[in-house]
Amino acid sequence: MLQGEQVMAEKSAGIQNTPFIPVIICAFLSAFILKTGTFSLLSVFYLVPLGYAILTCKSLRFPFIVTAIVNIVAYFIFKRNNYSSYMLAEIIYLTVVFLCYGWIMNADRFPNIRTAYRFIIASAAGSVVFLVNFFAASASVEFKLALEQICEALSAVYASSPENDTVKNSFLQELLTPDKMLEAAKNILLRGGALAGIFFMFFINRQISISLFWLIKRQRIGKGLEEFFAPPNAVWVFSGSLATILLARVFNFETLEIIAWNVFVTCVIIFLAQGAGIFKFLLARRSYFVRMFANILVILVLFSPLNTAAVAALILLGIAENWLSLRQPKQGTASTPGL
Repeated sequence: MLQGEQVMAEKSAGIQNTPFIPVIICAFLSAFILKTGTFSLLSVFYLVPLGYAILTCKSLRFPFIVTAIVNIVAYFIFKRNNYSSYMLAEIIYLTVVFLCYGWIMNADRFPNIRTAYRFIIASAAGSVVFLVNFFAASASVEFKLALEQICEALSAVYASSPENDTVKNSFLQELLTPDKMLEAAKNILLRGGALAGIFFMFFINRQISISLFWLIKRQRIGKGLEEFFAPPNAVWVFSGSLATILLARVFNFETLEIIAWNVFVTCVIIFLAQGAGIFKFLLARRSYFVRMFANILVILVLFSPLNTAAVAALILLGIAENWLSLRQPKQGTASTPGL
């Protein structure tokens, strides 16, 4: 009896300590960002409130349930009577993304699984659901009409360009057709594009959630990139996936090529993170403002297409650490931390 009463008392204390109001506010913020930010950059950050709620609540279940309910209700309100035939697919996609992101954020529940592995597994699951949703939506009339409008807009931009070249414009007109653009999008998404997109969406939302939690609660969560080390033997998986891509193209084995591309992209992201970690480690002993500038610079490098050379340099830096001792861990620390 005493043991049962103690369990009940612990559950009651857990319910009383649950921050209901912050979780509910975060759920409404998530729905607001997702719905009002559609087709804009703002919509990318709809997971930030959920991440903050999970860190505050130190649990996944309650924040996930509240956020899911609020977003589903908001979906019906914003759609009104114009419900899509792919409504169920959209709801399933959001549910999977919320669960995957929550699994990444709720690290205490799975202490034996590295954050890097959780990122990879969660991103793979999210990309599969996204691809199913995308291929289902691409067959709809609404999607094809939207794609035609995009092609027309791009053609008009190129036609009005000051450097108007008739041959070049004619070549672009042949490429900018709905069918060719759709085919190109499918090829890119299947060959690691979807995986990379979901991965970076999770990463950026997680970083912002942790930063907000630190600013408001003054509590640090997890380890930074400067303490990130690639999983053992990742460089050999990287080399093997690249070789597999080449062989699959030679023998025209498309399924194997798609799988190899996704493995290759995963390895590239891991080494990019390791390279960024080395860059931050070298600046770790600098002043606070230098470190803050380094954090901002890393994010800008990841998202700016003008800095392709810098991204390539970070990837090569991350690969080079497999043979060069670029970071000297403090005595007694592991060479592969839990990040």
